[in-house]
Amino acid sequence: MSQYVKFSYRTYSTLESFFDEEPFVDEVPTMIQLDPGTLKAERWRLDFDDLIIQKHGVNLAINVAPVYGDGWLRAGLFTGPVDQECSWQGVSIKPGTLFITPKGGGVFSIPAGYQDLTLILSYPLMDALGIEKPDTWLGSDNLHRCFYDIPEPMGDNLENLMDDLCQRYKLSSNSDWNAIIDPGHAAQIRIDLLRLLSDCLTRNVPNQTDSAPSKRFALVNRTIAHISALEDSELAKLSIDDLSNQVAASRKTLLRAFNDVLGINPSKYLNNVKLAKAHALINTGQHQITQVGLKFGYSKPGYFAEQYQLLYGELPSQTLKRAKSGQ
Repeated sequence: MSQYVKFSYRTYSTLESFFDEEPFVDEVPTMIQLDPGTLKAERWRLDFDDLIIQKHGVNLAINVAPVYGDGWLRAGLFTGPVDQECSWQGVSIKPGTLFITPKGGGVFSIPAGYQDLTLILSYPLMDALGIEKPDTWLGSDNLHRCFYDIPEPMGDNLENLMDDLCQRYKLSSNSDWNAIIDPGHAAQIRIDLLRLLSDCLTRNVPNQTDSAPSKRFALVNRTIAHISALEDSELAKLSIDDLSNQVAASRKTLLRAFNDVLGINPSKYLNNVKLAKAHALINTGQHQITQVGLKFGYSKPGYFAEQYQLLYGELPSQTLKRAKSGQ
């Protein structure tokens, strides 16, 4: 282990920039902002050579499907909000449950105000701790093995650890920062983390949560995958009737499934997908707004600007101006 350990804080205004800095993510074929407004995602991160602990927060509801790289175990502890549901592949993740993300990724439905603690371990460290690798967490028939009930103090201890670090090094969440933790303090943090993980994953057994995704989620998941695979030109002219036919479901069934699983109708989801792609292009600072709107089926610039502002809290011209200025 390196002598010094870095502790950092970052804020992000786009999902693209957030996942660009998320460790060991191969790709994110789906990342959609579901709520209107200006996105603010936060990450506190403590880096060891073979162990990373992160605290995440996001102010708006999102739908993302990251595909994680091999060689590391990712365990997430959903800490809030307790009155809203967070789910993976249609299975609810209850607060106080440690969730092991299976290899290959899946769809996360994340509520507004979401917070979690994520622990990322290298395979050699897992071997040293006697924790099995996630090869048994591959298929849907093994989903129940992904959920572990944890001792009640564990989540509090992890949150307190991050809060104590901020207080000790007099760090705030008003701007991005980096700090170097002194070796003695880092060693104690590491010992505490590994003890918690080892106790949870080697002594506990997976809980028997209802791990069967609903039929409605299966339809939503299939529809999301279908939309993600479309070329931009196909997406631009796609109607809900076309989409219903392509996923072999009635319009009414599709409407009920999306409202049940994501809390929005398929028309709004499809519109948000188009706007997300438009947002990503405008954010490069290299494309004209009118051309971007036309590319995704918005023939009227005023309507495109209105829809864009409703979702992102600013006009496309403001996004473009900021992108060109390098902010």
